[in-house]
Amino acid sequence: MKFRRIFAISMTFFSLFLAACSTQTKTLEPLTQEYGTVVGEFKSLGGIKVDSMITHLFEDEDGNIYYAFSERYNLDNELSKPVEAAGLIMNYEGIDKPAFKITRISDAPEQVIENVEVKIVDYIDTELGFSMRYPDNWKIESFRDSVKLTAPIDEQKKDESFEPDIILIAYLDSELRTTSDNESSDRKRDIATQVAILHPDLADIDAQVSMIGSDQQFALRYKKENGSIYYFIPRGQDLIELSFSHISNESPLENSNIFSELVSEFRLLPISEGDEFIIEEGDANEEKSYEMGGDEIENSKPIENDEALEESIENEKPSDLEQESVESFREFESNPYKFTMSYPSSWYYSGKDQGYDFSDEPFEDDTQALIRLDISSSGSEGLIRSGDTVSISIEIEDRYYIISGPANYESIMQSMIESISPVEEE
Repeated sequence: MKFRRIFAISMTFFSLFLAACSTQTKTLEPLTQEYGTVVGEFKSLGGIKVDSMITHLFEDEDGNIYYAFSERYNLDNELSKPVEAAGLIMNYEGIDKPAFKITRISDAPEQVIENVEVKIVDYIDTELGFSMRYPDNWKIESFRDSVKLTAPIDEQKKDESFEPDIILIAYLDSELRTTSDNESSDRKRDIATQVAILHPDLADIDAQVSMIGSDQQFALRYKKENGSIYYFIPRGQDLIELSFSHISNESPLENSNIFSELVSEFRLLPISEGDEFIIEEGDANEEKSYEMGGDEIENSKPIENDEALEESIENEKPSDLEQESVESFREFESNPYKFTMSYPSSWYYSGKDQGYDFSDEPFEDDTQALIRLDISSSGSEGLIRSGDTVSISIEIEDRYYIISGPANYESIMQSMIESISPVEEE
């Protein structure tokens, strides 16, 4: 009797064990399943344990995560590259993400980027006393004592740490003692002293004298190793800062070219003797527009006598020659002289005779250079106009760069010479 009771109890436990095993090995039925095609990237599980069949993660373009597996592909060969994946997408009770059974993998389709026409906008600020031109895809903000332009952000490259390039025009309360009657070297020391107080981060950078804008305004130029550029323009006893700030790891070339174009056309508005531009309190972020000569100028401050201002600007142009312009610049590096420089992207260059020739035609035996860059260990900084020709020279690290050419290429030459940056030898 006792043996039968023990045998019966044993059989009962064995039956329960088989039932439990049968439950554990039963295939789970998905709550939902559908065939789908998704563009994204395969990623490693990174230590996540879900089920023995799950081998990878798959992240789509919107950041959604799937548990991925495949009986056809080795997904290790597809890691971290854009693909188009197709297969069965299933949702299970108790699993926090959809399971993606991959049956087909192909190259991700090329993204079509819509070309948006960018227009150049005129901007005149009568409170700070300047005019400029800028691309309308840059965001503009007007404050009490400054105007800030923010570069458009490429959504494909944007991440949480990305910081866009900034162009700033700011009024700086200073105590300058020199004027245009003083020597260039004296003005340089005077401005540099004020800049060291206002911008301590620039105090150890060697400043260069530059003649900028359509009126060839005297300015001091600073350039940081990351591509940021600063100009400080004297305005009576005060300074106007015109700067390009580059923080990201992306190449600054495209936006620095835009900044160079802005600098080449930047103007301080003419004022009558004894008049001053006074910074007054007001609605700093209010964007206004007005009409000048029949054309609307967007994002600008109002002008009380726009006709008189337009006439005074026209009369102060340095040359009646129509200025040539180019759409874009590219950069080249001079190995013999260890510097980089931007030049019109559709042009050609040739190194010869201690310098470089530039032309819009390929260099052959009879090709005449449009613009010439000479490099010298001695010279002087400044701009010289002689008839229909212009020569601009700057000093960078004890070397003089002199660029010369027809007067109608002056704005292009100004952009080129301002882009020169020495390359440190390794």
